[in-house]
Amino acid sequence: MKTDWLASTGGNVAPGFFVGDYISGSYVNGNPFAVFAVAAPNSGTVFDEAMYTTAQAMIPPPGALYYSSKGEMPVPNAKSDHAPSDPYLEHGQPPF
Repeated sequence: MKTDWLASTGGNVAPGFFVGDYISGSYVNGNPFAVFAVAAPNSGTVFDEAMYTTAQAMIPPPGALYYSSKGEMPVPNAKSDHAPSDPYLEHGQPPF
C-alpha cells in the first residue's frame, strides 16, 4: 500500500499520514495477536482501509529467545528533570 492511500493528520501539531496509528498487539484468551491496517487506493476523500489479524496466535516456538520485562523493578531514587504535566493541556486539546 502507498502512504497517500492513508488519512493525513492535516494538523499543525504533527502533520503527516497515519502510518502506524492503527497497529495493535491484542490478547484473546491469553494469546497474542497482531492487528494491522491495510489500505487500498482512496476515491477522492473516501478512504478504503481494513483491519486484519493473524489466523494463529503469535506464540514463539519452544526454545526461541525473547525479551521480557517480567521481574523488572523500578529504579530506586530515579528522578526526572521534568515536572509532571498534562499533554492535552500543552497542545490546547481537551481530554477525551
